Amino acid sequence: DEERDQALIARHFGWLSPAVSMRSYSLLLAGSSIETHHRFLQEAEEVRFKFVQGLNSAHKTKLDYTLDINRNKNSASSQSARIDASNWQVLSSFSFKPYEASVRLHQGSIHLVQLGFWLVILLAFFGMASKRVQA
Repeated sequence: DEERDQALIARHFGWLSPAVSMRSYSLLLAGSSIETHHRFLQEAEEVRFKFVQGLNSAHKTKLDYTLDINRNKNSASSQSARIDASNWQVLSSFSFKPYEASVRLHQGSIHLVQLGFWLVILLAFFGMASKRVQA
């Protein structure tokens, strides 16, 4: 939450610098903002937790206690005390998808307004400069 709050504070500096507003808008549009990163971490943690719980359950239900204790006796004991590789396949099913482009455009709308603000300032500056050159 603190990291997200810091990013939001930093984004408000887009009113003071067009580079900040462009960076914020670009990150949001590209799907690499702090919010997207946090969502990725949360979804990955959910998969990791399910994976660990599945391994714990497989160890509890599919592995004989005596085989597990004797797993270091020889290579045959070591092989018989292993859990099947199919229990690891849950990790390959994880596929993170960023929000749809329309959602990202909506999330970045304030930064588009900031960029518009800077465009208006730039046009006003050029207008004043052209009047001075003509005078």
